[in-house]
Amino acid sequence: LFCADDVGELKSTTAALAAMRMNPKMTIVSHADKVGTDTEIKFTQAWWANLDVTLNALDNVQARAYTDKRSVQADRPLVDSGTTGTKGHVQVMLPGLTETWGA
Repeated sequence: LFCADDVGELKSTTAALAAMRMNPKMTIVSHADKVGTDTEIKFTQAWWANLDVTLNALDNVQARAYTDKRSVQADRPLVDSGTTGTKGHVQVMLPGLTETWGA
C-alpha cells in the first residue's frame, strides 16, 4: 500500500487512491480533518447519514470511539482499523448486529 513515493503524503489520501486503483467503480473521499465535537459543524449528523460506510485509520482511541458513536447514530457500518506498534487491527462494526466501541 505505501511505497517510497508516498512518503510525506497523507495516509488517508494514499489509501483512497490505492483502493480506487483496485476498484475504479468505487468513490472514496479522504479527509484529514480532526474528527470530534469541535468539527461537528463540518461533519454533521446529515453528513454521517449520507455515507454508505465509514472506513477509518485513526491514530487515537478518542477519535475512534467518536467515529463509532456517530456511525451507530447514523445506522451506518464502520470499518475501524489501526495499529499498535507492529500489530494491525481491523474490525467491522454493523449497528445492531455486531459489537461496537460503545457496546
